[in-house]
Amino acid sequence: MASASAVSLGRRILPRAVAPLSGVLSSSDYESTTDTTYRDAEVRFVQGMISHHAQALEMTALVREHASREAVRQIARRMEISQKHEIELMEAWLSNNGEPLRVPSVNGQMPMMAGMLTSEQMQELSATRGVEFDKLFLKAMVEHHLGANEMVANLSSASAVREQSPVFKFAEEVDTDHKQ
Repeated sequence: MASASAVSLGRRILPRAVAPLSGVLSSSDYESTTDTTYRDAEVRFVQGMISHHAQALEMTALVREHASREAVRQIARRMEISQKHEIELMEAWLSNNGEPLRVPSVNGQMPMMAGMLTSEQMQELSATRGVEFDKLFLKAMVEHHLGANEMVANLSSASAVREQSPVFKFAEEVDTDHKQ
């Protein structure tokens, strides 16, 4: 479980329990320098993780109106804060390196990342309320996080990725955080 200690996020301070990844991925990592040695695998990972986080935000947006338990609402609020911040940091890294912010579409379709819900699953989640929503949301979010871990494993297995790179360090934190 994440501690309640404060973590600096450049200009912001958030409780560690709210922003568990911010100790590794900070805005200063991406605002002041351009990473000229990054690899294609890192770009694809960051682009994919932005899409992955965006879907998590779509899922958490449903919680306010659909959930029955306060604990589910609290989980969703924490996720919204950390995922929005991480998206900002990832977008800054891509922008600073002149890379597109999104994964290129294939035949007009965005590629599915591991653990992402299909449009049918999102519709089912959106149509569900109360205790059933809570169960479905939590089950879907577990699968979503396991998918993020799979994305990290794929990045880690890419031989060209540098272990000292900010993206690799961020990926390791995603993996560790999602396993807790």
